[in-house]
Amino acid sequence: SVANIRPLTRSSGLETHPALSPDGRSIAYAGGPAFGGMRDLFLSSITLGTAAPTRLTSTPDADEHAPAWSPSGDRLAFLRRDGRGGCAIVIMTPPNGAERVIGRCQDPYDSLAWLSEQEIAYGDRAAGVRTRRLVALNIESGAIRHLSNPPATSLRDTAVAGSPGGRGLALRPGAAL
Repeated sequence: SVANIRPLTRSSGLETHPALSPDGRSIAYAGGPAFGGMRDLFLSSITLGTAAPTRLTSTPDADEHAPAWSPSGDRLAFLRRDGRGGCAIVIMTPPNGAERVIGRCQDPYDSLAWLSEQEIAYGDRAAGVRTRRLVALNIESGAIRHLSNPPATSLRDTAVAGSPGGRGLALRPGAAL
């Protein structure tokens, strides 16, 4: 049984994609007015509990979500979908560090997982290809390496989640078409 349940966020509207920091003190999440609307990222202290969340992003006409903490907990990666459907992978140092676009993606509704301090995994596909596979993006060089190779008869590998310390990945394998 669960002995103590308490809310970790208190934003009005919809709250999605919670990501607990490696030290367990903070939670980053996407929040917005309603389902299907544009979201921004927020940071909330778990230890304080009553403090108002800190807004991390506020990009006009962009949906920002899927935050993922670096293994050291000093950076957040997230996905940004612009109003034209473009997808960018962005990193920042919370709470008010500069943002840096480190790559582009085809699927703006996926998730991210840090493999190491230098690599981020996510589901993506080449332009014109239907099947999505997991790839690793080097955040400094921009080099991409393939992590999975689903059959062409499947829809995609997606919903990646990393283990602490980057020892392994979990994913939702592609379903047959």
